[in-house]
Amino acid sequence: KKNIYIETTIQASILTIGTTRIFSYVAMTKEWWDNHSNQFNLQTSVAVFEELSFIPNIEKRENALKILENINYLDIVEEIEDIVSIYIKNKIMPENVVGDAIHLAIAFYYKCDFLLTGTAN
Repeated sequence: KKNIYIETTIQASILTIGTTRIFSYVAMTKEWWDNHSNQFNLQTSVAVFEELSFIPNIEKRENALKILENINYLDIVEEIEDIVSIYIKNKIMPENVVGDAIHLAIAFYYKCDFLLTGTAN
């Protein structure tokens, strides 16, 4: 099975948290999760857990965290922080979106085959 790193916006798309201009992405994310996610080794990290902990609505936060219950958590080791610094220093990732750089670095460090995002930008 291929390894997929699941970042924070996937849970938001599945639960339709926040606002979105492009509802087809939400529908595609839900369809993929329900019908295809079991074909992959799903990975996530403490960074995702921390980001989801900021969802103000307790019920939505608990539902988002529940989605991650059976997913393997990857540790954030010092090398990942070094990779993030390289991404930002070399303008590979924008400095104002450090969370995105962390997710990319984790997926890279652990050699995930895909990084799954629900971002529609």
